[in-house]
Amino acid sequence: MSLTDASAPLQRQPGGTAPAGAEKRYRFIADSSRDWEFWLDANGRFLYNSPSCKRITGYDHEEFDADRDLLFRIVHPDDRPRFDAHRRNVH
Repeated sequence: MSLTDASAPLQRQPGGTAPAGAEKRYRFIADSSRDWEFWLDANGRFLYNSPSCKRITGYDHEEFDADRDLLFRIVHPDDRPRFDAHRRNVH
């Protein structure tokens, strides 16, 4: 799994809005990917969770929405320092 900050391509226009159609295009790409794509807010809540979450983790997006700590519990202990560092750098 690769940790990547996907927010960079969504450069905001004056007034805080995304360019017209940008969100729809990025959602289509993420929904179509076999990779698990997810976006969290600064509080660790899912803003987006791709359909691949079920195939990769065994949990569907409703389970992640219902249990805010699920994502953090399934990160392997060996990967936890890198995961935490990535979250600190993104947020």
